[in-house]
Amino acid sequence: MWNHVLTLALMLMSGHMPNLLGTGLLGRLICNGDRTKAKSMKTCQRIGELRRSRAFFAQALEKICSRLDRNSCAQFSYKVVLSNRGFEFNCEVQAKSLWVAGSFARGASDCGDLDIVLDYEMLNGSQADGRQVAKALFKTFPRVSVYGGTPAVNESGVAFPEAVLVWNGLGFNWKGAIAAIPEDDEGGRFQRQTDRIPFRSEQLDADTEFEKLIELEAQGVIRWDFTPLEELAQAAAEDDDEKELEEVATRHFSAKTLKLLPFLMDYFRKTRSWPRPMLRIEFEQTYFCYGGSIVKLGRPYIPIDMLDEVATSGILVMPHITARGPNGIMKIERGDKHPLVTASVGVMGYCVICENGEPDIAGRVDSDYRMAHRFYPKEIDIFTTKRKAAARARLYTKDGDGLYDVRELNSSDVLSLLSQLDIVWINDQEHALTMPGSRIVETKTVSSAADILDALRKR
Repeated sequence: MWNHVLTLALMLMSGHMPNLLGTGLLGRLICNGDRTKAKSMKTCQRIGELRRSRAFFAQALEKICSRLDRNSCAQFSYKVVLSNRGFEFNCEVQAKSLWVAGSFARGASDCGDLDIVLDYEMLNGSQADGRQVAKALFKTFPRVSVYGGTPAVNESGVAFPEAVLVWNGLGFNWKGAIAAIPEDDEGGRFQRQTDRIPFRSEQLDADTEFEKLIELEAQGVIRWDFTPLEELAQAAAEDDDEKELEEVATRHFSAKTLKLLPFLMDYFRKTRSWPRPMLRIEFEQTYFCYGGSIVKLGRPYIPIDMLDEVATSGILVMPHITARGPNGIMKIERGDKHPLVTASVGVMGYCVICENGEPDIAGRVDSDYRMAHRFYPKEIDIFTTKRKAAARARLYTKDGDGLYDVRELNSSDVLSLLSQLDIVWINDQEHALTMPGSRIVETKTVSSAADILDALRKR
């Protein structure tokens, strides 16, 4: 590590400070008891997260309090775009109290950002969030995050028990309140449970249930891993699947979101498993399904309940790339204690595989289902006995489409395969796993996970 520290120090002394985002250098300078400094910034709390000195944020906090003294009431408007239509809302707001929270309130000598909780009253007009109110009252400051509410209940979704009241109306001694916060060298290091989540709250949708994620992970219901952007290359599309993904993404993604695609493709290559993932029907501006995973991009919401359905085996989360970071991909999967995992213990089956070892997944064509052929609902047969699967493989081989074989599926294989499908045939009985699949099957309904697992247990 010291070689990297020396390299960074030489860059700083020479005045040549390149963009380190893709080099991996800053991502590897992680504090483990040592304090590696690069001017007033460093990485410590989360992998790849840049930090600034306490004095930098103290100055910003003092400016905010000073501006609130001068004007704690503001009238403003903001715009919202819904279904490609713009709507403007007018507001009048009164600031009541302001707390500083996070690592600054804990006395850290350097911080990733300045967490502020702002309690305010809407006097007239539509409801606005803390960031909009803050912009109207005291403008914006770099690396300052404002959450409307109180330390106990606020827009971050996380309680701030360490919060310190620093402004409570004109005449409040905010200078003394800020100066009275004692410094603590250990104040910035994983003091909150939610710091275990690799991304900052500002990088994710405000409705993300951070404490629920932490609780489920601690219980073994879910698990996750994080791949820093520095470990990924900007891959160009090569095979047909990647070119298809690139084509569809180019039509749907914004320019900012499209910058994530080369890193995603490299991630898909490095983490590829059986069965080989395919692009699925669902595709939106910041969301698509690839194999058994839901991929959420931009400032994503984490739909953790989707893991309760057999049609989803993982959630990939990748916020937009920022200078501060952390930048990378978080993969969330079912843990060993997830109800679907425990319910599937002992479940097994057999499927027909092609010469390349991949399952014989087909696109289901229906006269009323009009869309590009690549987005036809995916289906496969799963048999509960090897004899039935072998008979189907012999039939396919006899028809001259190639050589087919049989693969035995354990419970993990079954869940992985089901998450790639819209329809599954179990011993020649069809079941819809997704809404697109339900439009085609005779019952017109999505089968429950319990029904699917029960069907697989029948011999």
